[in-house]
Amino acid sequence: MVFWRPGPNLWFGVRLPWTLADPWIWNKSWRLASRLLMVMGVTVLISWRAFYISTAHLVGLSCLYTVILYRWKYGTWRFWKGHGWINYRPVARCRLCGHFQKLNNHADLPQGTCEACGAKLPDPKIGLKAAWPPWARNKPHSIK
Repeated sequence: MVFWRPGPNLWFGVRLPWTLADPWIWNKSWRLASRLLMVMGVTVLISWRAFYISTAHLVGLSCLYTVILYRWKYGTWRFWKGHGWINYRPVARCRLCGHFQKLNNHADLPQGTCEACGAKLPDPKIGLKAAWPPWARNKPHSIK
């Protein structure tokens, strides 16, 4: 698992809607889950109690990490699903007006603008800075 990284699929990895909507988040969660699984393998040699604790960490941290990454990148926890089994797609939130916008692909985020106010959508390179502090996200438009 450390060296093999399949793309988003329904059989291996952290299969959540947020990971299926964005390959970057899939790769980050795959890396964390593979490291936690290696720790689980070592702890099973030490004690079964430690194995159960590391299993809880694997499930909890993998899911929480995925959701937080998605929130930082897109500014929301929402996603949308097209037709089919694996057709999850991201939804971005405008920093100024709070409008939710469906994206066809994760690659549409950097050049995307809000349909309601025309502002630029959150930059995925900024990450936490775009989503924090919460009271600074909904600033009124500046008049130029």
